[in-house]
Amino acid sequence: MLRRLRAFVPLFLAAAPAAQEGIPLALRKPVETLAQDLAKVGLAREAMLAVDALVHLGLDPAAAGTLRTQLNHGAEKAARGRENGQKLAEQARRTARTLAAQLTRLGDLERLAAARAVLLLDAAVEEAQSVLGRRRVDGVFRDAAEEAMAARRQEVQVLMGAARNLEVPIEVGPSDHPLLTQILGGPGTQVRSGRLTLHTVWPPEKAARAVREGVRACSFAAWLRGAAQTVHTPRLTYVHVAVRPHYEAGLEWMAGQGQLRADQLPRLRQLAAAESAKGWRLELAPTEAVFDSVMVFHQEVLAISQPWLLAGQCEFVSRGMLGTSMPTVAWSDWSEKASAGRTSASGPELLERQEFFRLARAGLRGARTWLAYLAERGEDPAWSRCFVDAVGKIQGDDLLKAMSWVEYLHERQLFAPLLKAGGAQPAAFQGAVGKALEVPFEDADGVWREWLLRERGGVAQRLDAGKAALATPEEKAVLAHLQTIRDAALALRPVEADPPQQVGIDRGLAAGTLLHAAYLAANPEQAKAWPDAHEEYPDRKGFTVEGAWAGAHSVIAPGVRSMREAIDAWMATFYHRLPLTQPGLLRVGFGMVGGMAVLDADSLAIPTRDLKLLAVWPPANGKGIPTRFVPELPEPVPGVDQTTLGYPITVQFSSGLLKDQQIDLVLREGSDTGKPVEVYVSTPAHPTNPVLAPSDAWCLIPKAHLKPGTLYTVTATIPGHGPVTWSFRTGAR
Repeated sequence: MLRRLRAFVPLFLAAAPAAQEGIPLALRKPVETLAQDLAKVGLAREAMLAVDALVHLGLDPAAAGTLRTQLNHGAEKAARGRENGQKLAEQARRTARTLAAQLTRLGDLERLAAARAVLLLDAAVEEAQSVLGRRRVDGVFRDAAEEAMAARRQEVQVLMGAARNLEVPIEVGPSDHPLLTQILGGPGTQVRSGRLTLHTVWPPEKAARAVREGVRACSFAAWLRGAAQTVHTPRLTYVHVAVRPHYEAGLEWMAGQGQLRADQLPRLRQLAAAESAKGWRLELAPTEAVFDSVMVFHQEVLAISQPWLLAGQCEFVSRGMLGTSMPTVAWSDWSEKASAGRTSASGPELLERQEFFRLARAGLRGARTWLAYLAERGEDPAWSRCFVDAVGKIQGDDLLKAMSWVEYLHERQLFAPLLKAGGAQPAAFQGAVGKALEVPFEDADGVWREWLLRERGGVAQRLDAGKAALATPEEKAVLAHLQTIRDAALALRPVEADPPQQVGIDRGLAAGTLLHAAYLAANPEQAKAWPDAHEEYPDRKGFTVEGAWAGAHSVIAPGVRSMREAIDAWMATFYHRLPLTQPGLLRVGFGMVGGMAVLDADSLAIPTRDLKLLAVWPPANGKGIPTRFVPELPEPVPGVDQTTLGYPITVQFSSGLLKDQQIDLVLREGSDTGKPVEVYVSTPAHPTNPVLAPSDAWCLIPKAHLKPGTLYTVTATIPGHGPVTWSFRTGAR
């Protein structure tokens, strides 16, 4: 009985009342004091951990609920007190040591409950870990079952490494597929590997690499299911394009050839894939990673009958091997086999929740952080919510929960057995899970939560982590420069708008950008190309999943001396400026290696559709504005020498303010009655470069350098709001 309690009672669950009767009431007082002290400085989550410890020490659950309400109310009124973290962390350690000294005086059940209380305060107390059957291994406390899981996690990493180095047979040549010939005016590229055929607009080297890495990811997925460690490919023929204009042209060609019905076109234009009547698929994938994720899905859908395991497996492999998220399947069209339509998160959320939700996009680590955020509050979705009849119904938090459960099952070596024993019906699957975990299925999420949250440690460890997350003086200087730019960009308020947020640093994003900067420094030829600079190729030196994610969500500047210099250079472009001035930016991460600057300003930003904000640059009343455009890739005006262009003017309008996607922009020298400046105009509907058409962004690019020391005026005529006018003055040279 004692062994079962050690194994299956999560730390955050209250021990049974009978197990608490022998714990002296006096032991609760210092814990309650700690909870109150944490709440006084606004550290509500840490205060709730202390209350959980009190429950283990015998506090009545009803009284604990009242205390939680009181402490939460007090914490809401208090300023965040991370600067007090070191003092409070030491208080938590001292309280934990006091409790630990009493463990040998308690009976078996009371000792288990008190040990759990100790670890909620300080997970480094060896005496309490020992009571729960754990010993220190490589600096981490684990019991026998957890040691086995850790070993399996390493095995999965070894499998992933083997997959990345797998020899994949590939044949490359020209493609005469008529759809590509119609779009390109000539042949494309054909790649064959086993049962897979790809016709693509990509050049041979890129196409071959995409197939090679996709096959490696497919093989890794198959190995996780227990398949033989050989090469695995889906039996499919793809016709691939990389930009939406080509995709839409492909749809029209397919309809004209009778391979699609005309009434399907409106729906398919909203998606990113279509299946022809002849059995091949048209796929829109802007990057190699996205295309490879599509390949993984098409393979796994034939091998996994449970949608919740299929979704979790594809997301786990895509994030782990490819640094991207799986494509979302449009489930309402599943019966017609029109799949791979991608959607984004829906609905506005509270600011903090939105920050953590956006962090969920940042690879496996980010997903764990968001799920832990929810699990700490008891708000994570039940795994049973994923038990639906089509994989495309599993979205958002449910998808992340499905992915995390798949990761857990792989570590418990239960994934492959449950594929066979669980069945596709939810009731049968739940019964198989309960049998495998040796707990009733209704307790399964509790076992998962303990696995997820235990690495976060107790109050002391979380306060230590909070201190480590604070910005350094150098980072503060960069953030201050960026915030000054944003304050000016968002200062113009022609209509009622949401309050702009202060930008902070995220340590996880910063680590990823540093990895990608190191990757580009090791592969300098890739840093000179677009979109190659934003990708990491697993067959090249320095590849990491975290770095690959950062590259796909960052702006990049080679050959700069400082991050501030990089920011000023990005602000003199069109495409690279937009992430820095986007209205919903909350947190950034940045890093530099060998003059290579990488800044992730995309992973932690509220979607513009959820906001009412306007960002303009140059700002109203701006002074010392540069006169010249800084060349960027891709070229915003193809075929034009970028060194001859003037400093760009951008307007970013959230769809919360603008319903009609039409703004008329005019740049004049002098006042609003001055001579118009000749410009290139890029809008979402009519971009200057159709390969990249930023949504909610308008740009004027002067055809010549602006004049130094000169006043310029911008007039934006906005439907429903009238004209908005502002002026700026260029620098002396």
